[in-house]
Amino acid sequence: MSTLTAESFALHELEREEPRTSDGGGLTLAMKVANVWEGLLAAGAAGCPVCGARMVRAAGAGRCASCGSGLS
Repeated sequence: MSTLTAESFALHELEREEPRTSDGGGLTLAMKVANVWEGLLAAGAAGCPVCGARMVRAAGAGRCASCGSGLS
């Protein structure tokens, strides 16, 4: 049995199939970035919107350890 933490929950949610917009298309860039920020603020980590690796929050910004992308 595994323990579900806020971080693992946030990362698991990002791995699920992405919701679709009402016109049948994919998420907009603004929606993707908002989802990442929600994960960073809630759990301190989220999936990187560029490469999908783990992005962590530090000093009010998000930084991906894999590809180096950042959100601020």
